[in-house]
Amino acid sequence: TPAISASTQTQRTDWPTFAHDLARSSVQPGSTALTQSSVAGLKLLWVYQSAAPYDLASPIESNGVVYAADQAGNVVALNESTGAVEWSRSFGAEMKMTPSLYDGHLVVATFVNKAGTASRLYSLDPNTGATQWETTLPGGMHGAPLAFNGELYVPLSLGDPGFCNPGGVYMFNEATGATGLSWLTGGAVAANGGAVWSPLAYDGSRILFGTGNTCVSSPNTSNAIAALSPSAAFLWADQTANPMPDDDVGGGVLERGGLAYVTAKNGNIYAVTPSTGAIVWQRNLGAPDGYGSYAMPAISEGTLITSGGYQHDPNVTWPTGTQFGFLDGLDPNSGAQRWQITSISPFYQPPSIVGSVAFTTVDNAVAALDPTTGKELWSTPIVGYSRSEVIVADDEVIVADGTGRLYAYGLPSSTNEAVRKRTAASFVMGSSSAGFVNHIPAFCRAKARV
Repeated sequence: TPAISASTQTQRTDWPTFAHDLARSSVQPGSTALTQSSVAGLKLLWVYQSAAPYDLASPIESNGVVYAADQAGNVVALNESTGAVEWSRSFGAEMKMTPSLYDGHLVVATFVNKAGTASRLYSLDPNTGATQWETTLPGGMHGAPLAFNGELYVPLSLGDPGFCNPGGVYMFNEATGATGLSWLTGGAVAANGGAVWSPLAYDGSRILFGTGNTCVSSPNTSNAIAALSPSAAFLWADQTANPMPDDDVGGGVLERGGLAYVTAKNGNIYAVTPSTGAIVWQRNLGAPDGYGSYAMPAISEGTLITSGGYQHDPNVTWPTGTQFGFLDGLDPNSGAQRWQITSISPFYQPPSIVGSVAFTTVDNAVAALDPTTGKELWSTPIVGYSRSEVIVADDEVIVADGTGRLYAYGLPSSTNEAVRKRTAASFVMGSSSAGFVNHIPAFCRAKARV
């Protein structure tokens, strides 16, 4: 089956990259049977257990195939209807980046190699997993890449003190992997560091993203919201915190309705003018400085949905039941709060929007919400907290948990009951440890997996 093209991806019911499309809208625009009245009927279709009992990167889907990468260094292609493995490959090093499918290239990457000093970027044949090209980068591959006009744009992280790799945005020829231009957060001196942990977004005119702290110098491009031209020329940067502390703008940037929205680890959300970077409004979402959100916002039904949750210090003893996660519904024009949901775990990823339904994970469950009120329309438990975004493709709702499991849900009309009952029974009977069921690891200031 031919792979989806970047130029047509928003016309399909696929979900071929992080947050669905180049603009990172988190919106499934295709026809769907998932509505506020129907989501209560969602049932489990299948469960896949990866080789690593830890977080999976967010999955993607195209042409009936689900692609996922795990922390053991495996990439797997699954049949969307049954969860059966179509092919898999091991790359021998941890993977955190969400795979992306552009113009017949399945782009995956290791976070670092076994020595912990570099990452490896791969373009694979989506039908077989065979390598089309590969290259090494001096840092960590984490945020989701972009591809358009024949160019692949890749964010590079691990520019923090202790690593000081040359973080920034790197360009490659999409077809061949040939190296193009690059933009470094820390400027011409590579050892200055300056990570780009966030996914890259393209609004049709500029590339938008967040940057982290640098190691040596203090450029105004670190701990900032930033924009580049398609030729990787610097356009503007809004510094949201002092350049040296660990106060990254680690979340992706959403551009909608003439404003761009992004959260930062300083605890704030910002609305800026995309052409100039001018800040229109900002709001503190309740997290202490340094522990703020790095999840992308999304917009549905005229409501800006954003994470105000934060990562707590693992060295601090917190009372049982402490609320670490805050999901807010805001007025996109002013930032005024309309509703809030709290949870015992942070919200790591943007909600995914289908019509008038927003899908997210809350505590140890996947849930459907009314975007205008935050009211829960449907939820079902998963094993362990999730760093994965919920993707919606072909009327299936697919999400990963924190123990390496991937779940697919569908409506009764699209559910193969025999397959569903067999996979669900296998999942329950085959659980290797009851400890997995109630496992909620200590949260720390780790970067989100996007």
